[in-house]
Amino acid sequence: MGMILVNGAGGFLGSTVVETLCRRGFPVRATDLPGADLAPARRAEAEVIEADLLDPASLPRLFDGVSQVVSVAGLFNYSLPYEILYRANVVLTRNMAEAALAGKVSRFIHISSIAVYGKPVTVPMKEDHPLNAANNYERSKKEGEEVIFNFVRKGLPAVVLRPAGIYGPRSRYGQAAFMALLALVRHAGVRRIPVMRGGPKMQHVHVQDVAGAVAAVLAAPEEMVQGRAFNVGDDTPLGQGELFGAIMPELDLEELFRYPWSTRLYWPFIRVLLALPESAFGRFNDWLKAKWESVIAGHGLNSNLAPRLDQDFLGYMNADYALDNSALKALGFQLAYPDARSGLAETVRWYQREGWLPHFQKITKA
Repeated sequence: MGMILVNGAGGFLGSTVVETLCRRGFPVRATDLPGADLAPARRAEAEVIEADLLDPASLPRLFDGVSQVVSVAGLFNYSLPYEILYRANVVLTRNMAEAALAGKVSRFIHISSIAVYGKPVTVPMKEDHPLNAANNYERSKKEGEEVIFNFVRKGLPAVVLRPAGIYGPRSRYGQAAFMALLALVRHAGVRRIPVMRGGPKMQHVHVQDVAGAVAAVLAAPEEMVQGRAFNVGDDTPLGQGELFGAIMPELDLEELFRYPWSTRLYWPFIRVLLALPESAFGRFNDWLKAKWESVIAGHGLNSNLAPRLDQDFLGYMNADYALDNSALKALGFQLAYPDARSGLAETVRWYQREGWLPHFQKITKA
């Protein structure tokens, strides 16, 4: 197998993909914007070239000698305007696909998201589930996929991966923001909190398993993957209470009581929150960030994490977002973390070792 180009290599998933492929003996060229943190790629002994992928003129040198592409680059941020998400998740994807087609690569793996499905119609969702993207982020990821499948019809040997909510070391968003939010509660002196019983379930996937899925698709015969999409998720969808239950012990938090989920009772309230102007959530997140500064100062942390609540994320409290991952497993892929609870607890401990989250066990209880 020839040189593999990985873009977005300075980010959470991209850096892990680079490390995984290098560890497995693949020759890797890693790229990201000038100034991105490409230190993990350099430590993994990948070739590193900085480039702005929104500039088509920067692409020919990236593709020189490349036979496979893993396109990770994009933006995961529910709070950004559509115009920004469109450039990062659609225009950039088109630039990469055009360069890959011109360069006659033998395989192009595009990292999409389960967000393209929107609200589930059937559960678990298979790859042929309707794409009902609703919010700006979902729309941008769906349109990015449309770009790829248009290029498949032009002859691009492409595969789409649709990961569930990705967590793991170096993540700064998604579950990481909830971890920081719980740490902020504990820092305020609260040790026991109410936990939801039941309610909507959501699928997760460890970053190492997404990188492993990339490697599995790279190694798969063309007839098994060409022009297809594959879900990438673990085997155990979790409710909010189960998610918090995996994280809380690592942050010295205990359950106060369990309250039952009721769609009839809570969903009208969530709909009110969804109708608020984005500026209201922006102010709330600014307030959380300011409070987090006291956690950073009090525990000598770095500033890699911050608690936040994205408005559009509340929209996922209306259904079970569970995946069918059997198509990927048919390629011989095996999960390292089939249940997110063990992976989430392990991730909290990594954040604590690296100074992203505090240790609370040594704090004197009020």
